Amino acid sequence: MSVNNETLIGLVAKGDERAFNELYHKFKDDIYKLSFYYLQNKEDAEDVLQEIFVTVYKRASTFKSNSSFSTWLYRIAVNKCLDKLKYLKARKRLALFTHFFHPAGTSDNAPYSDEDLNLLHNTIDKLLPQQKTALILTQIQELSINETAAIMNLSSKAVESLTQRAKANLRKKMKK
Repeated sequence: MSVNNETLIGLVAKGDERAFNELYHKFKDDIYKLSFYYLQNKEDAEDVLQEIFVTVYKRASTFKSNSSFSTWLYRIAVNKCLDKLKYLKARKRLALFTHFFHPAGTSDNAPYSDEDLNLLHNTIDKLLPQQKTALILTQIQELSINETAAIMNLSSKAVESLTQRAKANLRKKMKK
């Protein structure tokens, strides 16, 4: 007999490690995919996946049944991915700045060899943050408009509009 996610997170809040393991195994693949699409790097996605589930474990008692567990989890995941992107971009800016003083210490190994995949990832990365989030959640993670709206704290119409604009911008940028 399968226990629903909301019951499991309630058990996690009481320290039940089996319930936590069940939630982890139930959602880890989807959350990893989400993280990978944001971060475009296997190691970073794995690191963020762990951070996300540590946060879930630590904050289990703060879960309110106002939304579904998966909505709550995806909201945490998106926020952790965005935080990691900010950190990585800041690190890149620092590396670029320090490169002027230590040019020999830099080397850039691209994590992907497929040009088309790189182009797509780079183009998605250049979308406005809300367009990028709407696109990834609806088109890549295949969440419904309503689920995405709940995760992003927006109306369904706003998510539809963001997704359409993201697709149009993606097509335009890919043609260049």
